[in-house]
Amino acid sequence: RTQEELGRIETVAEYLARREERAKKVA
Repeated sequence: RTQEELGRIETVAEYLARREERAKKVA
């Protein structure tokens, strides 16, 4: 995999983690 691909995957994981945290706060 290219470095760019890995960076994109990391960004997606970070986005999902943040969304999960926000969901917990709302709930």
